[in-house]
Amino acid sequence: MATVTTRALKDKLSAYLDLAAAGERVIVLRAGTPVAAIVPLGDAAPGDEPAILADLSRRGWIQLPERRRTTARATPVPVGPGAGAAVLVSEGRG
Repeated sequence: MATVTTRALKDKLSAYLDLAAAGERVIVLRAGTPVAAIVPLGDAAPGDEPAILADLSRRGWIQLPERRRTTARATPVPVGPGAGAAVLVSEGRG
């Protein structure tokens, strides 16, 4: 089992995630006191992520977002022959 300070974790997060992915438990220390653990997820089958996240949420270890984010999509502007970008921009500005 490895231990790491918050500063070292910030500086080398990928390396500590690699340790967890390899099966090692990493304890995070703040001022010498253990405050968190980075643990391997185990041999979960691909597609089990929603169940794993739901389990972690039930245990109070994570908080899931309340709603799914959506991104607004712009309506495509039909472009006729010979209509360059400058024409489209000037039309859009009124």
